[in-house]
Amino acid sequence: MEDKISIKDILSIRPGREKIFYLSSEKARWTARTLAYQQPVKNPRPDVVRYSCHNGRADKDAGIYPIAIKAIPPGQYE
Repeated sequence: MEDKISIKDILSIRPGREKIFYLSSEKARWTARTLAYQQPVKNPRPDVVRYSCHNGRADKDAGIYPIAIKAIPPGQYE
């Protein structure tokens, strides 16, 4: 479980792939989502058009807040 994720973590996701991060708070998950949505503008990649994010089911008692971030390649953008 992580306290936060970095831009490097997001940029390391290969096009068409998804990575699940287990964060320690809802705030960290919200920040991760914001960072992912900003990357196509701040750090453009020719092989990624955008990033999509999906929140997993949180276990508030255990303090686990999952988020799945997927790198969307050109041609798969809907």
